[in-house]
Amino acid sequence: MEHQQYKQIINSAIKKEEEAIVFYKMLKTMIPFKGKEELISELINMEKGHIIVLENLCSKKEQIHNLAKIENLGIADYLKIEQSYEEMDYKAILELAMKKEDKAEKFYMKMADLFEDDDIKAVFLKLANEEAKHKNYFEKIYDDEILKEN
Repeated sequence: MEHQQYKQIINSAIKKEEEAIVFYKMLKTMIPFKGKEELISELINMEKGHIIVLENLCSKKEQIHNLAKIENLGIADYLKIEQSYEEMDYKAILELAMKKEDKAEKFYMKMADLFEDDDIKAVFLKLANEEAKHKNYFEKIYDDEILKEN
């Protein structure tokens, strides 16, 4: 893989993390997420940490080990999002958050498959694992607050 192509992949991943930060900042301002600001701030900080990991990846400084197995409730697999943010209710916002995290996890898994270097592969697998944790967080809220109400 050429160095330029490698940098494009890393920059694409950084852009996705920056978009996630913008999304979470928007969530913090929404009434259904009042009381969850601390957790959303934690997610923002994790996404910022991902950016640092990706920036360090350019110089291969990151060493990652011991990935936890994250339960996939499978809820995000069946959701389709067809509304703008302004039209969304709490349920739709949770669905969007799950889909975004699911998409990020799959992106990082694909990135891990692109590289033969074990250190680079490990970084992408760690990022995929962290995105799975984020998705699991939103799936649990959805399960507790939306599915159990119905």
